[in-house]
Amino acid sequence: MFNSREILAGLAIKAKGDWTSEYRYLKSKVMCEDQYVYLGNKMKYITLIDEDFPECLKDVTKVPIVLFYKGNIRLLESGKRVSVVGTRDMTQYGKEVCNKLIDDFYNSDRRDDVVFISGMAKGIDGEVSRAVIRNKGKLISVLGSGIDRCYPDESKDIYDYCCSENGLIVSEYPFDEAPQKEHFPFRNRILVGLGKILLVIEGKEKSGTNISVKEALDQGKDILSVPCPITSRNNLTNKLIADGAIPCLSYIDISERLY
Repeated sequence: MFNSREILAGLAIKAKGDWTSEYRYLKSKVMCEDQYVYLGNKMKYITLIDEDFPECLKDVTKVPIVLFYKGNIRLLESGKRVSVVGTRDMTQYGKEVCNKLIDDFYNSDRRDDVVFISGMAKGIDGEVSRAVIRNKGKLISVLGSGIDRCYPDESKDIYDYCCSENGLIVSEYPFDEAPQKEHFPFRNRILVGLGKILLVIEGKEKSGTNISVKEALDQGKDILSVPCPITSRNNLTNKLIADGAIPCLSYIDISERLY
């Protein structure tokens, strides 16, 4: 006989990680075939009914039912987690900001147990992730593809690091499920939910970055926004500050909201 969490993992695989399908299966009490349960047991996962399921994710819209993972799941126990979002269309200024904030943070005396969270995408995600890796910090990546699929391909270094003791990869999608356009804004609720605060480094008003900001507002998170030049094409951060976000002028602004 399979236990409840094994059945949930099997249903997640049957649904290919699609939350709406998983919920429909549960609501309709659809039976889970043994083959899916067996497949589920080949992966590491955490379910909504597990005692160690992160409390912070119980407040998000459409609470994830199953999260597949690789790496160090204990990183979710840290109370000092920072979610970072930003544009794929990164400027040189944005690149410099990423590296200065992260390097200064790790050169300070307030770096222990802090975990950075991002999405492994091109641009700001990748730059922040590599700065954390360079400093041998702790990093969580939230995927919009299957847990076994590195996307994009050029983020293989980030993917591999997050499979180590200092990292963690989480995804609602099993095996090598292909990334879909709609997966990324949907996974942002998890990316934002895992962090105590949200740090925004460059973005456009109509973008996935702004979707993450709205999710953070819904969850009652503090939003830290890095000012940008008034001539920048990525002007979302200045607008956020004008609307009440906390200006992030140095690593100290991050530290003060974690400790």
